Amino acid sequence: MRRATSVLGWPGLALLGALAGAAACADQAVIVVDVTWTSELGASFGPDDQLRIYVGYPTSSGDFVRSDEAYYEESVRQFAGRVRYQLTPDGALDRVGDLQIVATVAGPGGPRAFGEAPGMVRFAAGEVRTVPIALAGRGFDVNGEGARCLAWDVASDGRDGTAIGDPDNLDCDSFLDGQDCAPFVASDPGDPEICDGVDQACDGATLIALPCDAGPAGGFALGTRACDEHGAQGWLGCAPDPTMPNLLLPPPEVVQRIRALDDPATGCLHAPDPLGCAGGPAAPDDGFCRSDAKLGRCDDFASLRSAVGSDAQLCKVRVVGGTQHAEWEVGFVTTTDPAAESHAVATSCDTLIRIRARAPALVPRTVLVEVAVGDVTRFRFVRLEPGDDGACDGPTCEGVFAP
Repeated sequence: MRRATSVLGWPGLALLGALAGAAACADQAVIVVDVTWTSELGASFGPDDQLRIYVGYPTSSGDFVRSDEAYYEESVRQFAGRVRYQLTPDGALDRVGDLQIVATVAGPGGPRAFGEAPGMVRFAAGEVRTVPIALAGRGFDVNGEGARCLAWDVASDGRDGTAIGDPDNLDCDSFLDGQDCAPFVASDPGDPEICDGVDQACDGATLIALPCDAGPAGGFALGTRACDEHGAQGWLGCAPDPTMPNLLLPPPEVVQRIRALDDPATGCLHAPDPLGCAGGPAAPDDGFCRSDAKLGRCDDFASLRSAVGSDAQLCKVRVVGGTQHAEWEVGFVTTTDPAAESHAVATSCDTLIRIRARAPALVPRTVLVEVAVGDVTRFRFVRLEPGDDGACDGPTCEGVFAP
């Protein structure tokens, strides 16, 4: 255990010298963390950016558990290129052992600068040890309330890296390290899948397919856009959907919402509810499915026949983008085998709509559904909403597949 006894700016050199002499005479042990940065890097810091110093103990996994006693945070604008931060041991030196020390600058604009000690360091009786850390503009992640967790040199899939964090939870998310598919990337259930090659929801999926406009200039053809599975750096181009005839066009308001979704400037591709982000408030005729299905607990079912009406003789219903939508699964099963695999297309009005949880917690999502009843075809935005923890006895979909 360590205790931070003072924070020294550049004017604190005289005090530092006094401490050094006292330590040499009185069997004290001091570590001074000497953090520096260039004026060019400092010019990029915003008024709300914070300098943070993390101190961590090694764990059996080779990573580091954060020491709350030695954590430091202050506005970086208070310092002109240098901060000196003093640590003293609180207890026997051999009990403290090796330390990992890292400094960062981050704020509302995201991570700015990072630096780590050249190696592990420990207190020595009667000595003042200086640990130099030069900040540079390199990548890192801060996670958790109060930026409790810090990760750097993280692998593209989030399964390897270096971190200082909470015991058994280095990325401060809702999964313990032993159960986390990406223990170095905070990825709570319900987080959107983005093009980073990481399984954000810990559900086995790293890609999502979204509706987009694949038509020529001035035209429209429904297509799908997905992550670049290999580069994991951006979105693949919009590919025409071979199952959708180009002459079968959505109504203008749906076209507008899909085109808005396909515009990177909207930021909707990374939104938890991307279609809702693109379209704004739900339209009055948008349907919704409410589900109480918790992971491993039960499924919700609704009857397509009850939605389209008893007079309908021909139904063709399709969930655009497939059955997997982040932590939700929505698809169609037969009345005779409701436990079978879900399908994205139903060709009979006598079909069950099944909603299944794919992660421990559910958050609202939106999917696009193509509905053909007789010779009338429509596209509907359907909201998937968590229920009120009911008995999962459905039907839970209201107005979803009505013509």
